[in-house]
Amino acid sequence: MHRFIMLLVPIVLLCTGCGGGGGGGSSTPAGPNVQVSSSPPSVLPGGAATVTVTFSETVYGMTAADLAVTGGTTGLFTVVSSTTYTLDVMAGAAGTTAISIALANAAVTNAAGVSSAASTAKVAIANPAWATTQGVDSKGAWAVLRVAANTYTSNQRFRLISPGTFVMGSPTSEVGRGTDETQHTVILTTPFWIAETECTQDFWRTVTNTIPSSRTGDLNRPVENMVLATVTAGITTLNGLVAGLNARLPTESEWEFAARAGTTSAFGVSPVSVATINVYPRTEDPYINVGTPWGGSTPVGALGITNAWGLYDMHGNVMERCLDFYGPYPTGTVIDPIGPLTGTREGMRGGTSSTLTYSRAVLARSASRNTDALVGNAIGAIHAVGLRLVIPVTPSGGG
Repeated sequence: MHRFIMLLVPIVLLCTGCGGGGGGGSSTPAGPNVQVSSSPPSVLPGGAATVTVTFSETVYGMTAADLAVTGGTTGLFTVVSSTTYTLDVMAGAAGTTAISIALANAAVTNAAGVSSAASTAKVAIANPAWATTQGVDSKGAWAVLRVAANTYTSNQRFRLISPGTFVMGSPTSEVGRGTDETQHTVILTTPFWIAETECTQDFWRTVTNTIPSSRTGDLNRPVENMVLATVTAGITTLNGLVAGLNARLPTESEWEFAARAGTTSAFGVSPVSVATINVYPRTEDPYINVGTPWGGSTPVGALGITNAWGLYDMHGNVMERCLDFYGPYPTGTVIDPIGPLTGTREGMRGGTSSTLTYSRAVLARSASRNTDALVGNAIGAIHAVGLRLVIPVTPSGGG
C-alpha cells in the first residue's frame, strides 16, 4: 500500500439509522455502518492529512467519487481493504482551513445491496505559513518556499513527512555495511518538511549573496564547499528572511527515515545503477561498478528519479550534512533521537559523485554514515558535501 506522506487522521463517519429504511417494525436490513470523525489535535499542522473511512462490514462500489471534499484538494485514493479506504487531503488556502468530507452513499452498499445513510465530517488543517504554493500529488503533500533577497528570487520545494516508526541502521547481511550501523528502532512523533532536493547554488545565492561552490556553471547544481559555520550562518540568515520558518539541517534519524521512504533495502530507489544514483562507478564496489560516470555533481533532480516520498538525490550527487554530530547508536528503541550537537566528526549522509576514492555506491546506502573523518577533511569545506533543509512542523501549523 502506498504510504501517503502526511498526518494519518482517523475519520469516523458514524451512520446512525443506516439502511434502507422504513419505520419501526421494518425487516429491511440495515446498510453498512460507516464511521468518519477526526481525532485530536483539532487543528492538524502541516497543511495536509490522510483521512480514513471505515465501514462496519464489506462494502461494494466504493470509489473516490463517493467522497466529496470541500475546502481543499484531494490526492491519492487507496483501497486498504474491503472495509477501509484512505484519501489524501490538502488544505486549499493559506492559514487554517476547515475541510468537509462527505460520503455520498447511494452507490456504496453491503452484500445485500443496501446503502448507508449519507454522513459528513470536518477536519481542520493548518497550512504552513511560509508556503507560497502547496498541493498534493501521488508522492504526497508538497509546499514551495519562495525567498526574495539581494536582488534575487529563488524557490525551494519541500515534501511533508509523517511521523512513523522504522528500523535505523543495517542488518548484518547487508553488503558493505559499516560496524557503526547497529540496527535499532526509531519512533519519530512529529511531522516535518524536508527539501525535495539538495539546496541549490541559486537558492543559497539568494539567501547569502554568495556562491561558495567549487563546481559552478549551473545555478541548479548543489551548493557545496562550505565549512559547517558557514552553513549554520546561512540557515540563520534564511530564518531571518522568513518569519517563523525555523529551518535547520535534518537529524541523522530524520534523514534516514526520509531516504528509506518505507523501504528496508540498502537503497530507497531502484534499480541501483548510474542512471538512478550519481556516484562514481568503481570495480571494487558491490553495487555500482559499471557505467559512465556523470562527471561530478549534476543539477539537482537531473536524474529524474525520486524515492516513494518524492525526494531526489538522497543517494549520490553530494553528501548532505546532518544536524547532529557522529556518535554511537543506541541498541534499544528511541523516540525522536538527536545525536551529539558538538564533536569532531560531523554527521553526513547520502554519498557523493566525487571522483575521489570515497565516491562509491556502497557509501551512498540509506544506512551508511558518511562522516567527515571518512573523507579526511574534518569539519572542512569540500566540493563533495552540500546540504538539504528541514522545516519542522509546529503545533500551530506555522511549519
